[in-house]
Amino acid sequence: MYQAKINAPLRALNVDRIVSLKDFEDFALNFPGIGKAQAIMLLRGQQNLVHITVATALPALEDKVEVEALASHVLDGASKLYRDLAEAISRAGDSVQPFIVNSYEPSFFNLKANVWIEKNYKTEIISQKIKEELQSAFSFQKRDFGQPVASSEVIGIIQNLEGVAAVELDKFYRFLEDPGYNPNPILEAGCVQLDGDQIKKAELLLINPKGIELEVIEL
Repeated sequence: MYQAKINAPLRALNVDRIVSLKDFEDFALNFPGIGKAQAIMLLRGQQNLVHITVATALPALEDKVEVEALASHVLDGASKLYRDLAEAISRAGDSVQPFIVNSYEPSFFNLKANVWIEKNYKTEIISQKIKEELQSAFSFQKRDFGQPVASSEVIGIIQNLEGVAAVELDKFYRFLEDPGYNPNPILEAGCVQLDGDQIKKAELLLINPKGIELEVIEL
């Protein structure tokens, strides 16, 4: 489910007892200190294992943060929050249903876009608006674990802004990777999966606020 969710009291969502996958997800998501959660079922050998990916909550109104700050919301498996969440799920859940709480892999992408603007629009205002819209659309709050990013999404966001006549996406690549000569049509984000006896964490793919490069051209 590719959407951000807002914390609410457990009783209001009637998930004080955990039965279904959605119950696991809602319980974790609404636990104090958790900002994002996703529950899936994995088959490990002959055992069905509920895997719950979580991220800690961002401070209120913090939407435009840097890579380092976003990466800090990976839940530490040795933390009190992790222990408290796991214990609470264990108490509320089915004692015969095994589960695991896990964190995620933070990932980021950069881009370079050439933007042509209509007459009577200021380049600096358009540039600022583009950056704000991109940072909002691809923020921690609005993206989900394992959700890919398509170049068409980026182009659509820019193209739909007032004053923008045309857009060309020149570069579209993962942070710290070689951008190459042609932009990728889609940047994939890894989902939770088993790799032998190991569990590969889900990725959360967000925009790098300092990785937005714009060439704004007046017509």
